[in-house]
Amino acid sequence: MRIGIDVRISRGWATGVGQYTINLLNHLAQIDQRNEYLVLTNPAAPQVPVAAPERFTFLPTPIPIASAKQIFVLPVLASRLGLDLHFNTHPLAAPLWLPCKTVSLLLDVYPINFPDDYPKTVNLYYRTVVRAAMRTRQAILAISNHTRRQAARALWLAEDKITVVPLAAGRQFTATAGINDDEVIRRYHLRRPYVLYHGNKRPHKNLPRLIAAFALVNQSCPAVSLAITGPDNPAEPADNLASVRVAVAEHRLQDSVIYTGLVADDDLPAVYRGAAILTMPSLDEGFGLPALEAMACGTPVVAANRGALPEVLGEAGLLVDPLNVPALAEAIGRVLSSSALRQQLSSRALKQASLFSWERTARETLALFESVCGGR
Repeated sequence: MRIGIDVRISRGWATGVGQYTINLLNHLAQIDQRNEYLVLTNPAAPQVPVAAPERFTFLPTPIPIASAKQIFVLPVLASRLGLDLHFNTHPLAAPLWLPCKTVSLLLDVYPINFPDDYPKTVNLYYRTVVRAAMRTRQAILAISNHTRRQAARALWLAEDKITVVPLAAGRQFTATAGINDDEVIRRYHLRRPYVLYHGNKRPHKNLPRLIAAFALVNQSCPAVSLAITGPDNPAEPADNLASVRVAVAEHRLQDSVIYTGLVADDDLPAVYRGAAILTMPSLDEGFGLPALEAMACGTPVVAANRGALPEVLGEAGLLVDPLNVPALAEAIGRVLSSSALRQQLSSRALKQASLFSWERTARETLALFESVCGGR
């Protein structure tokens, strides 16, 4: 088969969809010796950091996502490339129609579920073009059962059209301390013990309530700090720390909250390993990859009992109502105050994380591709 993998959504590789792209391509390169891959990339993106054999071709494709050019020109390109199957890694890159088999990845349907958090044009595009495009797919790949259910409801799809293939933590996420862990901790100005939040800053991530809960924890554990990763860019909703800074000031936590800035991929395992706890108090998660990465590093996780987090964590973390600030504070405090509980959660985390692997993700994705193309 000639398989087109459309990663035009990514202008860099540090995002969730960027990491998905890197790990999927790396593992497809390892397990699939038969098929040819043509990877359509954003010309503004750096080279995809994938060690791929000759049967992988990377094609800078100047077709903007969610554009008229995508609707009219992408089918011509797919025909010229002789694609048997086209797989896009984001709904905004999904064509309405192509002259080949089509599969789409759904990470989440946040623009429909949280319309106030996204531009009205994005919400409208999901409700019209994305809905129409998904109905023409031969198959849809969702990253969790939760996303499958939400997508079926939000995009008016039959659940049996959606196949669940979970994500995984990369091989670099291990509980074995690296020789540079302490240096990494110092470089990001982290102070042990620290509670870690790693993720974007959109409203559904529920950070103001996390700050309020940490204020309660701080009263009894003043030596503990809260570390929040990621850049601070007011122009980008996912990176806008304004509401966080307001909450920190209201609770007078300026000396106890550390903003690390963007954490390099190579440094992230050490940041996870150094944390006493990872917190994910999200109101919704399509998967919750930071929780899985932290568990693979043996770090205890306190997370919301919503979205895909319960199916990702299983019995390995503490799940709480993300709207209940005292309950969130109590769960964080319990883990901080009990070394026995931390050890128990760490052991469970490692066991749970071992159930997921990128090789499994790649094999199940490839099996879906071959099924769609008639078992070739």
